[in-house]
Amino acid sequence: MVKYVVSSLPETEETIRILDLATGTADVAILLEKEYSTTKAVNSELRVLGIDPSKNMIEIGREKISSEGLEDQIMLEIGDARSLVGLKENDFHAVTMSKL
Repeated sequence: MVKYVVSSLPETEETIRILDLATGTADVAILLEKEYSTTKAVNSELRVLGIDPSKNMIEIGREKISSEGLEDQIMLEIGDARSLVGLKENDFHAVTMSKL
């Protein structure tokens, strides 16, 4: 799934944004960032917003993101995929939701 999502992203945008719903401990968000950085143009940057209702999962995800040095690329927030308050339509180039 990660390779498919990254390959379908536009190459002409300065900043690419992905919304990762039910991000859990950010495994998919981290994989997206790593895949993007190895396969896409250096002229653009990827930003991932991960949302999950579990505070514990978000805390673990933040630790993993920090250990990978991806704090500038991936942001995690507590939230519910059924109620995405504050997010606007068309804010993201792609949306992912998976269960590993």
